[in-house]
Amino acid sequence: MFTFVRKHTKGTVKGMARFYGKKDDEAIRSVCLKFAEDFEKQGKQEKQGKEETEEDKKIEERMKEILEGTKKLREQEKEENEEDRSEKLRKRDEMIRESHESMQSKLRNADKEIKERRKKSNESLKMLLESHRWIEEKKEKEMEMEKPMRGRIACDEYTENCCCILLSFNKKKIEEKPKENQPKDNQEDDKENKK
Repeated sequence: MFTFVRKHTKGTVKGMARFYGKKDDEAIRSVCLKFAEDFEKQGKQEKQGKEETEEDKKIEERMKEILEGTKKLREQEKEENEEDRSEKLRKRDEMIRESHESMQSKLRNADKEIKERRKKSNESLKMLLESHRWIEEKKEKEMEMEKPMRGRIACDEYTENCCCILLSFNKKKIEEKPKENQPKDNQEDDKENKK
């Protein structure tokens, strides 16, 4: 401010007083004192500024050292992290491999169990089919055995070449029939004789 005023008032006290709007001597003195105080303050501030700049430089240097140290620490951490990461990745790969192998073994065991169950089910189906076939054959044989019995029951006359199984039953049946017929014939003959 002092240098600015001196430039614009050509360095005279009156000019400086006029710049501040004061014309009497006391006012000029007060202005001069004020400028002196300002000048001293400015000098002190410059000294403080220099000291502050030196302190700032020291602080900046310290900050640079800290930053360099932090960079080194970060680099070390990165290296350690990379090593740890590689170990972690290796462990993870091993875990994945082991889990994959265990899953494959489980799948193989499951496939074996499924194949065994299929074999057992196929065997049981074969057994069921064979039993069903045996039952069907048995039924057919029974039906064949029943056929001559039906013929025997339907047979009215006995012949030597009869297909009936129980011929004695048929013989009895045939022998009984003429006996039943004989009395009828005798009765008819008696009726004719009476006439």
